[in-house]
Amino acid sequence: MVDTGSTDATVAIAWYNLGLMQRRRGDLAAALEAYGRALSLDPNNAECHQNNAVAQLLGGNIDAARSSFIRAINLLRAQGNADAAEQLRERVEGVVKLDREAVD
Repeated sequence: MVDTGSTDATVAIAWYNLGLMQRRRGDLAAALEAYGRALSLDPNNAECHQNNAVAQLLGGNIDAARSSFIRAINLLRAQGNADAAEQLRERVEGVVKLDREAVD
């Protein structure tokens, strides 16, 4: 058995995975609810913020998508993954206008 560090982290991963499945099924409302629950348990999960942003974008909530993408980019940088942060920023800027100061 893998020790994830806490029960909250394990439950957050489960909610995150449920969000991925719901989004693939096309149920954006259920995906967003699951991502929200995951983030309430693990607010520093950059990947969850990124997938939440995609679901928000697909649902037409550009402001929420922008906020989640910025949070994901900043978390990746803070967690020492500057290359992934820059790759995400480059991919996102073609779709959503990011506030440069918020992600620099």
